[in-house]
Amino acid sequence: MFLLLCVLGTLILSLPVVQTRFAKYATDRINTEFGTNINIEKLRVSLISWDTAIEGVFIEDYRNDTLFHIDRLTTSILSLRNLSEGKLEFGDIAVNDLTFNLKDYTDSLSTNLEVFIDKLDDGKPRKPGTPPFFFSSSNVEIANSIFKYTDENLENPEILDFENLAISAKDFQILGPEVTAGIEEMSFMSQRGIEVRQLATQFKYTKEQMRFDSLQIKTPESNLKGNLVFDYDR
Repeated sequence: MFLLLCVLGTLILSLPVVQTRFAKYATDRINTEFGTNINIEKLRVSLISWDTAIEGVFIEDYRNDTLFHIDRLTTSILSLRNLSEGKLEFGDIAVNDLTFNLKDYTDSLSTNLEVFIDKLDDGKPRKPGTPPFFFSSSNVEIANSIFKYTDENLENPEILDFENLAISAKDFQILGPEVTAGIEEMSFMSQRGIEVRQLATQFKYTKEQMRFDSLQIKTPESNLKGNLVFDYDR
């Protein structure tokens, strides 16, 4: 009887509709805790290897527009229990067709990304026992992607428009409002005709600073090396 229940339980958990509802439960918990709007259309998990395929990841910004959209993401879940509690720990992540829209809205003092990150840590004391937002991956591979940065306060709003964006990074982590990653390879084509064949750096973002340590940028006509630090008072 026990064996039969285990088999039935495994079959039920293997159903895509059940797995997608589990993903909705996990994202709803994050959205409720941090005031974000993260949605997943489909989730499929192998109950043997915990390899995971996610389709239609959508993160909405505070003006109900697209901040991030991912067509397909494959990874492995390191802890199902942590996932159910809103702690996102993954192994290698492969992302295909990422769209990242960074935007300054009219008369806004912060980008939509800064507003999103502020929701992960608004600086107020947290309830006892409530952990900060956590997301980690040992290795991230991004392909066939797009990055756009627009500022509606300017006469010509389009600042950056990158296509064919590809990134290979290790030790990617978001802890509260801080983001760190070892970017080993990054390449893209700019609409302004600039081709970056390789960008590598140790990247860190906080509310006070952005660091690009051990930075190297290669284009067809140049090879730049150095360290770049942006200090700011938001």
